[in-house]
Amino acid sequence: MRSISRIWRVKNDIVIGRGCGCQATRRPIYCCHCPRRTVRSRMVDARLLGAAAVLLSGAALSPDDLATFFELARGLGMDSLVEVHDESELDTAVQVGADLIGINQRDLFTFEVDHERAVRMAKLIPEGVVGVAESGVRGPKDAILLSEAGYSAILVGETLVVSDDPGMAVAALRGAG
Repeated sequence: MRSISRIWRVKNDIVIGRGCGCQATRRPIYCCHCPRRTVRSRMVDARLLGAAAVLLSGAALSPDDLATFFELARGLGMDSLVEVHDESELDTAVQVGADLIGINQRDLFTFEVDHERAVRMAKLIPEGVVGVAESGVRGPKDAILLSEAGYSAILVGETLVVSDDPGMAVAALRGAG
């Protein structure tokens, strides 16, 4: 299984890859309602600016578009974190060949977090696919629970944004693993 040595942090529109030698880029590339050619050009631009990965949302893309953009990213030498919210989106991600799948615990319409979603869906992630638990990670206890459920990585946002000391919050999360 491929080792995950990159840590991704998103704040405003800055995407930073650590451990992979890429530079920060201030160009947002997430555009779920853009024409396909715009998404393509932004992915190419992001790669030229040093991005090593993209996040492809199973909720925002049709299965055909997900497959198209997944293959484009692969052709550009970029990893794709395919984000899903339910079993149907997970099936689609697996069908396109995703080897890095994130289970987002946040409902994109209500913004409510289902803290059990990632644990419930962990057993559905095929062997050999890296699972990433996304959203709703409140601290070390959640990180440990998700690790025990089989996740290789977590994607944390809100907990760090609202923390008085994000560095300490990261240190606590890293100590949990």
